[in-house]
Amino acid sequence: MTRTLSYFFAFLLLVASFFLGYRANEVWFLDTGNFFIKWSIPPGFSGSIASSWSTRGDDFSFSGLVDTRIEEAYQIIENNYYHFSEKPISDIQDGIIRGVVDSLQDKHSEFLTSEEAKDFNDQLSWDLEGIGAVIDAYDKWVIVEQILDDSPAKEAGLIPGDVILSANGVSLRDMEPSEAVKYIKGPANTKVDLMVQKGGIGEEELVTIIRRKIIIPSVRSEIFTGATTEETIGYIDLSIFWENSPQEFEKKLGMILDANPAGLIIDLRQNGGGFLDVAVDILSHFFPKDRVLVMTRENDPQNNTTLFSHGVTREVGSTLPIVILVDGYSASASEIVAGAFQDYKRAIIVGETTYGKWSVQQPFMLSDGSELKITVARWFTPYDRGIDLIGIAPDIESRLLFEDYENAHDRQLETAKEVILTWAKNGSRDETITEFTQTWSVVTDSWATLSGSLSE
Repeated sequence: MTRTLSYFFAFLLLVASFFLGYRANEVWFLDTGNFFIKWSIPPGFSGSIASSWSTRGDDFSFSGLVDTRIEEAYQIIENNYYHFSEKPISDIQDGIIRGVVDSLQDKHSEFLTSEEAKDFNDQLSWDLEGIGAVIDAYDKWVIVEQILDDSPAKEAGLIPGDVILSANGVSLRDMEPSEAVKYIKGPANTKVDLMVQKGGIGEEELVTIIRRKIIIPSVRSEIFTGATTEETIGYIDLSIFWENSPQEFEKKLGMILDANPAGLIIDLRQNGGGFLDVAVDILSHFFPKDRVLVMTRENDPQNNTTLFSHGVTREVGSTLPIVILVDGYSASASEIVAGAFQDYKRAIIVGETTYGKWSVQQPFMLSDGSELKITVARWFTPYDRGIDLIGIAPDIESRLLFEDYENAHDRQLETAKEVILTWAKNGSRDETITEFTQTWSVVTDSWATLSGSLSE
């Protein structure tokens, strides 16, 4: 058995070695029995383990993995670990795959056990129950990353940046999001007691939340009216790039265009991504047919893809002022949209530098129902920009302050409105950016002067 299992170790190492990954910085929806990770899947991808063999370019092979160290390590564990014989082989196998995926350090690729994979795929129905929040893990703590509208979490006063210390008396410290979510989620009409530290720096407080069914529309719209019709501004909040998003977006966009607004704000803040082809569908409303929108590149250059605007029934005119709102949680498909708008100077990007995710993932199902979600490609903006770990810098920076959360004041949205009205008035995107950039520089210089005077 020792030799057989050693070779099995090596085989799993071989398969997993093509699938880069690591378990931190995952994003999970809190819901009943399920979790969810935001990811991008391009249409028509056909990657396979077989195609990966030919791209490595050296003498790497299955037999090369079965070296003395692997056999020695297994024999030491088998002969010395207390009650090793009682350890299920499936747990060892899962651990091997996860360990190799961890070691290759691609945070957007990962291994899901058969149970986790089932939970994930069940989640795709969007039939959710829970508190209506998105969590992440940072520096050994569980952090609230996003609060869904009309959710129990929002009604309880949770805000992004809050640290959840415990759930029903169980400490969440050092837990992965996938583990922590099991203590926070639950069926509708049940309660969970969360010990929360506001903003990660305030006092601890106990927050009791009654879970319920969560409705998550991907698109929300509004029309802001001003003193005159020339000050009407359309607003679309896109929370995720999902299957139904193109239809929802088109409907909301049509209603706004019928109002003949002075400009349009598209809010991609806290939008962690979704399907790549949905991003292309959204962009096709704003760019003429056959305009390059995004490029993907794989290990094999023959599989590289350029995605073009396919045109839509009602295309937005080329002169309507548009602002794209982004923040540090805008990722993946959100960055594809923002990147195209910025490259072609079709919109002004307002907010904060985006997350910086330029990889595309594809799922591979294993024979036992477990799943490998791996990076198969990287995407680039129309002007061939890669944004990994760099993100997309806004044309006009605007940050929310802590008191903005406390006072329910959306400073970034108000800035976006001012930008739209300024652009509509002067007719120039570049002049608008210059005007707001200069204003910000004056404020910054004044603050520096005041700070210097106070320190003297």
